[in-house]
Amino acid sequence: MVVVGLGGIYVEVLREVTLRLAPLGREEARAAILGARWSPLLRGARGRKPHDVNALADVLHRVSRLAAELELESLDLNPVMVGDEGRGVAIADFRIMK
Repeated sequence: MVVVGLGGIYVEVLREVTLRLAPLGREEARAAILGARWSPLLRGARGRKPHDVNALADVLHRVSRLAAELELESLDLNPVMVGDEGRGVAIADFRIMK
C-alpha cells in the first residue's frame, strides 16, 4: 500500500491521504498526486511557483516498486521536500521495516 499526503500539521488539519496499491506506474503516481485536494499547493497556488510534481511522481514510482519487489512491511520517507519545477526532490530521512 502506498500512502501519499502532506506531512506535519497539514495531514492533521486536512485529514486527507491518497491510498494506492504498490507498485505504482509513473502516471498512476502522478494521478495520485494531482487527484488530491491539496494538489493546488504543489501546482503553484496563489501565484507561487509550481513544485516538481514529475520528480515526486518518479520517487513514488521507484519507491513503490522497491517496496513491492522486496516485500517490505513498511518504507517511510519523511520528510520529502519537493523543489520548484525542474529542481527535483530531497528526502531527509527514511525508515525501512522488512
